[in-house]
Parts: sequence; structure tokens; C-alpha cells
Amino acid sequence: MEGIEIAQISAGAKHAAAIDVEGRVYTWGDKVHAEPEPMVALDDVGVTQIACGLKFNAAIDAQGELYTWGSTGWLGQSALGHAEKGAKRDPSRVAAFEEAGLSVTHVAAGSSHCAAVAVPR
Repeated sequence: MEGIEIAQISAGAKHAAAIDVEGRVYTWGDKVHAEPEPMVALDDVGVTQIACGLKFNAAIDAQGELYTWGSTGWLGQSALGHAEKGAKRDPSRVAAFEEAGLSVTHVAAGSSHCAAVAVPR
């Protein structure tokens, strides 16, 4: 990542993710790619924070929207926060926060769970 100024980094069990100062996301590991690759699906949202779980990621954008992607939790339970279960290859916005009039300010990820702090918009 020579020449890229990193603002934040997070590590999961077998993968990692980073955000540069422009809000672009890079991911690598888990036998997919050894070198950091840009997550172009999030290029236009300006990510401000990222968290890595066991096999999933969560990211917050500058507007307080939460995006998640990756594999589901143990026994098929979803740690991604979407109504539908199953893995998501690309980041998807978690609609529940916006629907509740909330803005996400912080996210944390564990092995098969995710927690977020949200405040009224």
C-alpha cells in the first residue's frame, strides 16, 4: 500500500481491512488475495470506520449509514443485520438504522456478531 495514507485498519481472524484518508476501503486475506485490493463498491460513500469479524466486515460512511458484507454467523444466523440471511459478496446498507431515524457512529465486530452505536438523526 505504498503511497496510500491509511486512516484506520481492522483485522479479523484471517483477513484485514483498511480505510485511506479519502474514505476508500481496501481488503485482503482469507486465501482470496494476499495484497490489499480496493473495495470499489464503497468508493462513492466515503467510509469513516471499518470493523472485521470472523468472516465479515462492517463499515460506516460519513452520513452514518452502516454497510455489511461477508459470510453469515454460526448455524446460518446472520451477523450482517439484513432481513435476508446468507452471505453477501458486496457491501449492502443495513436499512434498519435509517428506517428508525438513527445515524450509526461506531461499529464493532466479533467472531459471529456485530454491534453498533447509533444516535437520532
